[in-house]
Amino acid sequence: TTNAMFKILASDPDGAAHSLGRGAVCWSCGYCGLAKDPEAKAPVCGACGADDANWLRVLADKKQEVPWIQAKTLTPEEAAQRKQAEIAAKRAEVEANVKKALAE
Repeated sequence: TTNAMFKILASDPDGAAHSLGRGAVCWSCGYCGLAKDPEAKAPVCGACGADDANWLRVLADKKQEVPWIQAKTLTPEEAAQRKQAEIAAKRAEVEANVKKALAE
């Protein structure tokens, strides 16, 4: 959503974790985000591929146009690695809590 985009902008994002470009809204699936081809005359939905979409014009303070920014889409391998890292971190947290509880 646009609110999520502004939150990302406010957090001083790095270029590594985010994609920047021209946003579009899809009237077929409701997706709001980067279009498949930002140079196209008419946008194609970045989610479902439908051509029933319109470009978004996002304004900051009702004056300055800002580019669309969103978290990068992960490859299946990257998504699996992230999930494994989250599971490992949660496991370590639970084990630390159990160890602390047993020590008390």
